[in-house]
Amino acid sequence: MRVPKSDPIQLFCLSLALGVFCIPLEANAQAANPPSLAFLSIPTGATSGQLTTKIGATSAEYKLEVVGPNIDQFTVSTQTPACSDSDLKNAKCQISVASGSTPVVNLAVTFTPSTSAPASAWVYAVNDKNVATRLLAITGNSACAPYSDCDLNGGLGATLLGGIEQSYQSSSENQTNGFIRAFLNVRVPLWEKRTGSVWAVIRDLGAPEANSNQNLVSAISNPDGTITSSALSTIGYSVDFLSGVGYQRPFLSTNGQYSIGPIAAFGATTPLSSASATVGYVVPPLGTEECTQLQARFAAGGTYAKGYSTDLVAGTAGSTTPANANCLLNVAGGITTPVTTLAFAGINRSSFLEKWEVGGRTIYRSHTTSTQTDCTQSDPCQRGIVDFTIGQDAAVTRGQMRNFVFKLDGVQPFPYSNGYFYIFGTLALRLEKNTDLPPLVLGAASSAALQSIPIPNVFVEPFVQPNKDFYRIGIGISIDKIFTQLSTKTTPAPTPPVNP
Repeated sequence: MRVPKSDPIQLFCLSLALGVFCIPLEANAQAANPPSLAFLSIPTGATSGQLTTKIGATSAEYKLEVVGPNIDQFTVSTQTPACSDSDLKNAKCQISVASGSTPVVNLAVTFTPSTSAPASAWVYAVNDKNVATRLLAITGNSACAPYSDCDLNGGLGATLLGGIEQSYQSSSENQTNGFIRAFLNVRVPLWEKRTGSVWAVIRDLGAPEANSNQNLVSAISNPDGTITSSALSTIGYSVDFLSGVGYQRPFLSTNGQYSIGPIAAFGATTPLSSASATVGYVVPPLGTEECTQLQARFAAGGTYAKGYSTDLVAGTAGSTTPANANCLLNVAGGITTPVTTLAFAGINRSSFLEKWEVGGRTIYRSHTTSTQTDCTQSDPCQRGIVDFTIGQDAAVTRGQMRNFVFKLDGVQPFPYSNGYFYIFGTLALRLEKNTDLPPLVLGAASSAALQSIPIPNVFVEPFVQPNKDFYRIGIGISIDKIFTQLSTKTTPAPTPPVNP
């Protein structure tokens, strides 16, 4: 005979800082109680527990069963005998008792709270004469400490933002892009209000692009007679992803609404667009100031480490060989050819632009209404996150993991916007000495010269990733909250069953 789910056992629970202590107040008249009823209490913030108890055997056969008003919040299993949660909740856990022995039961319980109220369940042993004996009272206190992130659904937090942003690079024009940002955070409870996390962020937004040509520009004559210069944009569109681990503890206040802790992360940036067109410039005569600047930027020893070809060398003033009396020379294959046109084309990378960073993260748990005083599952908080890190990022250091980069990256909900509107920004500062690179205005190469590639006197260099400080700022709206709101409005109310 199964124990009825409405068994009127009453428990008095005293909520303590580290757990719940329960005392049975009333026994069921039809159930036999052992003198020492065991208790398993899941403390506040904990999710599991174990206990070993004995059965005062009076029969040869027993069935173990878990009952109670909150059994859906508990997952119970036993090692001796080996029974699953389904076996225990459906009275299918069989125990055979040898004559004169005292069976020992080892139970493991996992607690998954679905409400803020304490939960309870009981374990019975039902013998072959349908006499139920209460072996164990299980209680779980799901009440979370204030601002301990228990409002996250199962410890999982996710946001999806979309909006517009402006991206800026040092000494370059800004560019406006759309963006999408997905953030996933898995909460790992540690102790008290301290929590660990495993997180990942994926962003589709503006980023430095491999369009750098050492600030070469071409002079263009407009129809009205004025002369302007043309330069390439060094900001493009990219997918940026980063994953890491972190740890948080309360800061500045004792309630934990504001917390701080270390983080470490690794990721990469992969551009969605690149310079596919070829642009070219007329090489100036040897001995001019323009030639001296051009040689310093593309045909000097230090420039080859920036990704430029070693087949392009500087000409020699006063050379008796006419071929060498040119500003730039192509020495590919051991043959010296004067270069008349310097062209640039997009580079084909085989790897993403990697990055890593370590530093600190601050989290402010923002209320969504003026009357909110805590973060609960029924009234969750929105989180403003700011990261202060140092590391390396190939996207802002010429496509190479070189030198250190300081970063400030944050996203913050607007106060009392109910978590719908956000502002975010990123700042990347290279920790290296500033280099001034004035614009070098050259004549634009003719289309005929570019169409004749490949020929020895038209030398093609790759566009490289810029080596400049970078920042972006934008505003967005919570896409996940919009879809949640729409699904709530469009989901029809359940139709009550009709009794025949």
